[in-house]
Amino acid sequence: MGTTVILTLTGHQRDSEGEETITRTSAAAEYYEKNGALYLLYDENPESGEITAKIQQDNGTASGSIRGGNAAAKIRKGSESMAEMQPGSNTVIHTRIKYRDHLLEVTRHGAVNTRMVFECGREHMTDYATPFGCLRLGILTHSLEVISPGSTGQPSCPSVPAATKPDAMLQDKGSRCLHDNHTARLNEMSIHTSYSLTAEGQPVSECMLEIKIYFQEM
Repeated sequence: MGTTVILTLTGHQRDSEGEETITRTSAAAEYYEKNGALYLLYDENPESGEITAKIQQDNGTASGSIRGGNAAAKIRKGSESMAEMQPGSNTVIHTRIKYRDHLLEVTRHGAVNTRMVFECGREHMTDYATPFGCLRLGILTHSLEVISPGSTGQPSCPSVPAATKPDAMLQDKGSRCLHDNHTARLNEMSIHTSYSLTAEGQPVSECMLEIKIYFQEM
């Protein structure tokens, strides 16, 4: 139905105390377009080691961001339990990424169930459910940019008020601000977003996510 591509997701998170975590995930994915929307489909398996490492890193960031709170305890318990699942257990996560009309959706089903929506200047709430508990997350998106193959990217959303723009801490240490222009190679496409994350109403971290799609060269 679609085209097989290589998908790389890189996430940056920094909490209020300055602790920064970078996670990277790579996978083969199915890419297709339908009714004006872009779709990416792929599976994650924590047993592979790569995803397990990602869960453990996410655990460190979350527990460091909201120490002592019930939300932190739930994140810590769920992350550790996911990482320790025995081989053969149902840990596969089916992930769908959809982009259309300045709206990015990341939907996951399986060992984790959630639907994360990124829309500039708006906060979307979602449940992040695992077999070990559920968290209510808030996602306030500051920027969202899509760069087509061979093009120079421009923000794909209206200007966001200064009060809701990402904290400057995400722009130091040589990090490229997502409001800057990007240029994609002829065989790649990318989606960039920056957002603030809350859990159970408590601030967790300032985040950036980069999704890169690599097409096979003809």
